[in-house]
Amino acid sequence: MGRSSRGAALCFGEWTRYPRAMQEGFSNYAERVADLKRDKRRDGDVFGLAVHTSGSGILRRAREKGHSPDKIALDYYDSATYSTHFVAGHEGLYQLTDVREHVKHIGYTKGVDGKLSGSQRRAWYHSGKWAESMPEFAARWRAAWPGKASPSSLHPGKYPNGDYVAIELIPAGLGYGRTFGESYRYSLAQHVAVALVALELAGACRWPDDFEHTGRLASHEDLGPHGRVGPAGNPRDGEGWDPGRHRAEPWIAWAMIQEWIRIGRRMGIDELAGLLEVLYEADADAVSD
Repeated sequence: MGRSSRGAALCFGEWTRYPRAMQEGFSNYAERVADLKRDKRRDGDVFGLAVHTSGSGILRRAREKGHSPDKIALDYYDSATYSTHFVAGHEGLYQLTDVREHVKHIGYTKGVDGKLSGSQRRAWYHSGKWAESMPEFAARWRAAWPGKASPSSLHPGKYPNGDYVAIELIPAGLGYGRTFGESYRYSLAQHVAVALVALELAGACRWPDDFEHTGRLASHEDLGPHGRVGPAGNPRDGEGWDPGRHRAEPWIAWAMIQEWIRIGRRMGIDELAGLLEVLYEADADAVSD
């Protein structure tokens, strides 16, 4: 769907693709959490969903304070400069911010090749310099996005924050959380939560079928890898880590998210939400055992 001069007016109207799809900017299935930080309305329609990982500092603070990682993350994101719309935690799916509002979730300045202005970083991507500066990562990125020239070609706007809704996944670690498999950092429930939010947005904003194989579903390292490759805090060419899609051993099962979107499209969004609730309950039972 193209940009709209009416702001986000084309989204969240009377027509939706799926029954009970997201209305007025809030999910029917995520737990609503108060957002203490005021955000401005986005300039155009919601183009896509960007998937992130929360930092390991969330887990360390949870251990120090004796609280759950979900509580620590929600307390952080409700007032942080860099925030999110959704959090897929260890215990449930939460929404902090109206998706019609713009939040800063993808930094576009600091990273590989130093600190650049937003326009300089965009030119860095368009010129192909990004691939010269991080060839190892670029090879993996291009394998995932055949026919695309650079991260900035995945979306229509100048900067990803204006185009994308954000969802943060709290990783497992330090004795917290469950994982889908040995090399992964997130649970099956968290993968399904991403699919559910994506389908709600697709229904409200009239995304095309098969959107899950386009730039409408992307990770932070797909859209802004300049700050999400190599060691955290010291970006340089290497493997992606936010949320860990582009790695020799990925931390997230991207194809499984795409498959759950297809399953949800067939089974219905209410049924997918019901399944997500069962998965989170199973995670809770496993932890209590």
